[in-house]
Amino acid sequence: MTSMLSASSQGKKLPPPYISFRTFWNFLDGLQQAMPARIDRSYWGDRLSGSNGTQLVAALSSWTLRCQRFSHVKLRQLTGSRGNERVEAVKTIVREAYRFLAEDAPDPQTATYAQLEEAFHDHFQLASDVARKCIKFYICLASAGGVKLSPFILDKTRTGSGLAR
Repeated sequence: MTSMLSASSQGKKLPPPYISFRTFWNFLDGLQQAMPARIDRSYWGDRLSGSNGTQLVAALSSWTLRCQRFSHVKLRQLTGSRGNERVEAVKTIVREAYRFLAEDAPDPQTATYAQLEEAFHDHFQLASDVARKCIKFYICLASAGGVKLSPFILDKTRTGSGLAR
């Protein structure tokens, strides 16, 4: 994953993940079988389409850059965990990777969807369609990590914890 750090040296601000949560979760489950030394096109080429693989690597890159402690070791811990241990590992990623929400946005337990959307737009200057995908991924990941979100967010997206489990 060290090769993914090059994006920060170019000064790019990577958007948060916006891959399908189901694709991401299935990818994690697939890594339980065997963890490659590096996640690159030669690894995911047979498993994912070109755009899904690229978005997946971008998601991992964004976490590497945003989470000071996210690394290949952390990915290995995440994929090797089960039950409550996995919920806690995901919750840690949510707290670290989406720290900007804790700093700049209202409490996720009371926030509205519009407030969440504003926080993503303000922090990343995303196009509306990309922001919507980023938010949907965040909601699914937060749900998988046991992070309580307001019904004003969940009702708007109809995502809830069902996709995350």
